[in-house]
Amino acid sequence: MAAEASSLESLREAEATFRRCEQGRIALPEVKQRTSARDAPYQQHRLDPWVGFDKSRTLPIPNDVFTGIKSASPTATQSLFPSIRRACITVDNKVYLWSYLEGQAAFEFYCVPDDQVVIAASVVPVRPGVFADIVTHVLVLSVGASVREGKYVKVLGLSYTQNGTSSKVEVLEAGMTANTNGVMLDNIVGTDAGRVFATGSDNCLYELVYQRNEGWFTNKCYLRNITSPRLSNLLPTFVKTEKKLLYITVDNARQLVYTLRQGDLIEVYSLPSKDPSSAPERRGQTIGTSGQQGTPHARHDVGSIVWIGPVEREARSNVVLLAVTDRGYRIFLDNFQGRSEPAITVRAPPALQQPPGVAAAGYGQPQVPQAYPALPQQQQQQPTQEAITRAVSSVFYAGDVFMMGFNYNSLPCQICAITPALNVNATTTGPVEKATFIDLELALSTPVFAEAPSSHPLPQITDNGELVRATYAQNLRPPRSFLVLDNNGLTELVERRPVDTLRGLLESGVAVSSAAMMQFFGLFGSIEACESALAIAAHNAQVAAPRVTIGSSGGVPAGLAQTVSDDVTALASRVFFSQYGSWPADTTVSAALSTPRTSRHDGLALYIACILKRVWDRAIMPPEPANPGAKPAAPAASSALTSYRPTATTTSAAAKLPLRKQDLEETLVDLIPLHDFMQQSAKLFGLGASSANRSFVNGMGYDQERAAKLDQESFGRLRALVSRAMEATNFMLFLIDHGLKPLIDACSAEAKGVIANLRFGQLITSEEGKRASKELVTALIEARIGAQVSIDAVADALQARCGSFCSADDVRQYKATECIRRAKETRSEQDKMDNLRMSQKLLAKGASQLSPDKLRGVCEDYRALGFATGAIELALQCAAEWDPAGTAASYVAEGSPEGPEHRARREVEERLKKAYELVFETLQQLDERLDAAYNLGGDEAQVRLAISTRDKARSEAYARAEASQDVLFHESMYAWLIERKMTDQLLSMHTPYLEQYLVQRPPGARGQDANFLRTLRNLLWQFYVRHGEYFAAAQVLDALAHSKEFGLDLRERIEYLALAVGNAKSVSPSNVEANEVVSFLAQAEDSLEVAQIQARVLQALQQMGADDVDAERGALLADSVEWLNEELLDLSTLYKNLAEPFELLEEQLAMIASAELNDVGLVSEIWIALIAKQHARSRADEAYKAISALTVELFTRLDRSEVACPIDNVFDLLLRYGFEQTREAGATRQESIPAGFSRRTNDDGDAGAASIPDGWASQTVLRATGAPELILDILESALATSPQPWNTPAGQTFLQTELVEFARTRIELSTRATASVAASKLGPAGFAAELVTLSPATVQRLFAILNALILKTAHQHASAHIADTARSALDLLKLYY
Repeated sequence: MAAEASSLESLREAEATFRRCEQGRIALPEVKQRTSARDAPYQQHRLDPWVGFDKSRTLPIPNDVFTGIKSASPTATQSLFPSIRRACITVDNKVYLWSYLEGQAAFEFYCVPDDQVVIAASVVPVRPGVFADIVTHVLVLSVGASVREGKYVKVLGLSYTQNGTSSKVEVLEAGMTANTNGVMLDNIVGTDAGRVFATGSDNCLYELVYQRNEGWFTNKCYLRNITSPRLSNLLPTFVKTEKKLLYITVDNARQLVYTLRQGDLIEVYSLPSKDPSSAPERRGQTIGTSGQQGTPHARHDVGSIVWIGPVEREARSNVVLLAVTDRGYRIFLDNFQGRSEPAITVRAPPALQQPPGVAAAGYGQPQVPQAYPALPQQQQQQPTQEAITRAVSSVFYAGDVFMMGFNYNSLPCQICAITPALNVNATTTGPVEKATFIDLELALSTPVFAEAPSSHPLPQITDNGELVRATYAQNLRPPRSFLVLDNNGLTELVERRPVDTLRGLLESGVAVSSAAMMQFFGLFGSIEACESALAIAAHNAQVAAPRVTIGSSGGVPAGLAQTVSDDVTALASRVFFSQYGSWPADTTVSAALSTPRTSRHDGLALYIACILKRVWDRAIMPPEPANPGAKPAAPAASSALTSYRPTATTTSAAAKLPLRKQDLEETLVDLIPLHDFMQQSAKLFGLGASSANRSFVNGMGYDQERAAKLDQESFGRLRALVSRAMEATNFMLFLIDHGLKPLIDACSAEAKGVIANLRFGQLITSEEGKRASKELVTALIEARIGAQVSIDAVADALQARCGSFCSADDVRQYKATECIRRAKETRSEQDKMDNLRMSQKLLAKGASQLSPDKLRGVCEDYRALGFATGAIELALQCAAEWDPAGTAASYVAEGSPEGPEHRARREVEERLKKAYELVFETLQQLDERLDAAYNLGGDEAQVRLAISTRDKARSEAYARAEASQDVLFHESMYAWLIERKMTDQLLSMHTPYLEQYLVQRPPGARGQDANFLRTLRNLLWQFYVRHGEYFAAAQVLDALAHSKEFGLDLRERIEYLALAVGNAKSVSPSNVEANEVVSFLAQAEDSLEVAQIQARVLQALQQMGADDVDAERGALLADSVEWLNEELLDLSTLYKNLAEPFELLEEQLAMIASAELNDVGLVSEIWIALIAKQHARSRADEAYKAISALTVELFTRLDRSEVACPIDNVFDLLLRYGFEQTREAGATRQESIPAGFSRRTNDDGDAGAASIPDGWASQTVLRATGAPELILDILESALATSPQPWNTPAGQTFLQTELVEFARTRIELSTRATASVAASKLGPAGFAAELVTLSPATVQRLFAILNALILKTAHQHASAHIADTARSALDLLKLYY
């Protein structure tokens, strides 16, 4: 899809278009390439529409010059010095400086004594540091006693000032003369730096040195002989062998001085420095043409050299010097420093054109002028009739303009001006030159040439000194003017540019379809011809530029612009849109087939390139001001033959030049009518698109329909570029008028760095330029605000003059800024809030155009003024409009990837972050203000009011933030609250995005942060609890407990499991997921139970020392502890890998109970080991107590598990332990009793029976189980079955004692009813409260047991205590039951 015409992409395409079209059409080829072969014919013109120059007028020499002549044969000279706008005429001892711009009566006068004669005069730039600053030039006079004898050289100061078209020269005596010792000095020339050279009648080259102070061996003014230094002047003249010195010239660009001597000998001297204390150094010589007869360039054929001059300096050419012979041949010489035979190029003069008034029988028929003749045929050189002689009398060279004054029969009366012909076929036919012959009135003096300088500085067009094509320069510069001074007066020759030629044709009534118009297009090429027609149609300012610059005559003032009539403008538009404009712009086959373009299109693009050339590549950063007191650079040197070429200084890069206000104004003058023309003629750019209208290019079809379509597309882009350039020009002029440099200084450091390297064109076509313009406008507005000036007028003016640089959004921003300023200044709270709301309303309409820095400034102002809600709403709206497509959210969702391909999205995300930060800063400020309110001192009512007010403002601000629908903002706000540990504030929010944020894994670095993820999960279950979703909370907690990601220890996992169980139990029974909840609850409780067992395993291992385990287990101890603390293990792993290897007996029982493993043998072994371990670690008299306590504790902890705590098995083990510990000394130990139960021994052997109370085993089991009936059953069963060791008398006695003691205890417990028993679930000695009362069946059973024991033991002396205990218990039973 094609981009919009006004988009930056389209503007860059338009720039590329005009860059392409101007390629090869700006600069002329270098001198050799634009010079035809030696004898190639010229395009000769005289008195026809195709001439290259017009003779505008001739001003006679002022009458005062003639009235001042006193002698019969006066000595007179004439010269031109355009640098001071003066013609210099000397007559005998008088010097006249004629201000030709101001008429015949304006001149300055100076004279030397009457007995002296002025031989030569020249105006040279002053040497810096010699005179006061008022002196700008020096007038150097060569004075002699006569025309054959020199006397001295005089230096006069000139103070030149110019004010518009008028100028003033003041001649100042300097008191500087140098004696010539009789040598007559002539041909005085100077360099730009003020060095002065002259030829001497003694054939020596001299330099006139003048200085501020005298030296040790030099005067303030003296002559230096360059040719024969030191004492050579003392030699007699006949001894000297120097050839006659004819001419000298200065090459300022290369710092060289050339001399021409008789015999075509040319010498070159270099100027090592600008300081005249360093004499020029001779660097080489050459003979201009070969002296051998018969060669193509022999002197006999081309003539003798009479003039030399430097050639423009450019990198493309090695030519340094141009020599002209008396027959009009031009000889171009390459650099010959260090060699004597440089490469030369010779060009013959045009064929003879007889001027009027020159009688020559048989010369040929005079030309008859035609109205608009066809282009003249290139004529062959014809030999001159013997009756007519033609010789060069004077020469002028200014790059692409070469002029020769010809003497016909020794009378100067014709000028031949040679310029490059802009032939469109030059690449195939070779370069062609055009010769224009200009006839003068019969002259008695040799003409003197000079180019008149422009009235104002000309824009630089080329970068490296290349000469500019006339078709390009005609849109940027007025026509060049050349001055010719002779005895008839001052004649002005004005360049006739292609646009002037076309204008002349149109003004004379030539039809658009005429042969003359076709010849015009054929001569200059269809593209440049269209460009010339457009220049007239679009009212280019240079088309109507003044063509008369000298004086005033006939009531016509100099410098008057020529008005182009509406008829001519309309005809030019018709020419532009004629069939000629539909010609193909590029006749190559590839262009015709790929992107055909019409000449009209490329002519338009070329014209746009021309008028933008002044400013497009200029730096917008103004130059640094010059140092105070620094003297400006001296202007270019001037002399009779000084050339003013259409080039600027040879700067290496034109882009370094600063933007000038004058260039902007001149560009705007041309842009406005061009824009209007393009607007009015938009539909005409699609004409000529008939599919049947096909032409052929080199035998290939040229599709005019496609070319017209491409033109139409490109025209839209070019029109947008012109419109944008017009606004940019207005924009820069507006900034310059308001002080561009201070505005740039007020910008941010980053913006100043961009502006420092920004060019005018980039201001239009680049993002950097767009941002820089915003910065500059902002700086301007802030400067106006700082000056307490209303900005409405400035904003409206900017929008009117340059809307794209100051859009409606920008104006709203500036008016909003004005509202904020008023809010700061008002004392009324209502006015303040009204202004703030208005500013927010204005800014909200253009929120997408607000920059982050501008937004920050506004939000800071809002916070300072107590408008926090405005700051939050504006920041959130900006964020929404900065990213309407959700680019940042998708970028964050992908994890914020790096890489240049993601740069655009990353920049959007960073921009949104800045807006979010402003919201957070505002909220944080409100939090801090509320916290500070609680710490206020003073009246309690005022404190409560402050708290209430600030809390209300805070709540409202959070509500505005919470109301946002920006998901990315909500996620950023959640993270911000979490970082500030404001979880209560977070969980109190009612937003649709919070749950999803807490559930999902955040993208990017936070998604890899375990602590942050754990915080999210903790907040998630709390969020569910707050919303009554207990089952969801329980599931999150269970997942947390089992997670291996967060590095939880066992204690935390147990805590999460406990919370999960608690939340699962809180689920309402009516929940539709009841079955799922029940299942989850069972699983969670089991996990909690196992985790608690794991915790006891961990605690047991942590309490183990190195001495408690062997080496093998000791090596695994640390790893086992770490493993237990890292994750939840299942029962099997705990048992096999930890409890069993480390002999954690209690934990093994707990695992068996939890797993409900019914393994009687294993359980029995564990209980045996437990009792043995407790027996071994306790004192002999305390071991039974420890075993009793352990048994009760395990039964209680394991909830009297039938598999882990089988009562019959444990009770049996306790009985056996008690039996072993109480057996009489010397009695045999029973094998059926576990070895670990063995009684302790001492040094003497058996330590004796332990003092264990009777009934200890049954009472222990009773406390552990609370099951007296079961205990009675077990005891009766043991007595009845009598297994080992109960089958022995001692064993029977032990069981009977245990049974009777248990019965007594049971009865006592039932009779000790106290208040504490009633109030507590535990009875005496820790027995269960259910044992307090006896049922009738139990009473009967106890009666039976006790009676049976009495009967069985009454007659046994060893068992008498059993019977006694039974009787007392029976008595007690009878007493109560």
